[in-house]
Amino acid sequence: MKTIMGVDPGAKGAFAFIKDSFDPVVFDYTDDLELIKNIILTVKPDVCYLEKVHSMPGQGVVGVFGFGVNYGTWKGLLAGVCPVIDVSPKKWQKELNIIPEKLETKNIIGRELNRVKAVNKRMRKEASLTLARQKFPHLELHLKKHEGRAEALLITLFGKIKES
Repeated sequence: MKTIMGVDPGAKGAFAFIKDSFDPVVFDYTDDLELIKNIILTVKPDVCYLEKVHSMPGQGVVGVFGFGVNYGTWKGLLAGVCPVIDVSPKKWQKELNIIPEKLETKNIIGRELNRVKAVNKRMRKEASLTLARQKFPHLELHLKKHEGRAEALLITLFGKIKES
């Protein structure tokens, strides 16, 4: 009976746990790191799948720095608790068939390229939210702001698949 943890480390991210056939539980990220640590120590996950973050062209320096800080915070919170497996968004999304049609970016430059990339990202987030709602209809995922919860749940589901 393994307990799998999944983390979307974004500022509006979340973390989730699933144990075998039991329903998953999900928590929104909070700045109360003591609370998060207590939850982790209470649940005692066997492994954590942490979404690996990196900067991309067109992202602002402040946003990238904040994302990196959150990622490092999660690494610290999980240190010594359980093994942490970094997983790229592309990897878990491909495994769960979350590959929506993309707008073509070829021959597009400047601000228009940034706009198209933002639309593509939005479509991926919406596809994640839709799949999570289908897989976990009993959980509170009805608002757009719940995309962090949705992605944490799906990362956890990806981890469950990989661990079985």
